[in-house]
Amino acid sequence: MDRIKLLSNELSLIKEPLSNRDLVGCILDELDLDYDVIITFVQIMSSTPTFEGLYSMFANREKRLEVFYQPTVDRSTTALYVA
Repeated sequence: MDRIKLLSNELSLIKEPLSNRDLVGCILDELDLDYDVIITFVQIMSSTPTFEGLYSMFANREKRLEVFYQPTVDRSTTALYVA
């Protein structure tokens, strides 16, 4: 995502800016199924989010995925010994 934003900024410098809609489209086209919920949400929005808004959505999704994929302690094999 940062690479796409960098390319967008470089295009702006040479007076060939990428529209926000095209920028968001490029980003969404590269996503995998972990981000399907964001893709669907953006598609049903009445207007295209800004890059910063989309970045915020990704940051929140990343946090949720980290929690979801965190290894959990298997309590069924843990014993508590009391003397």
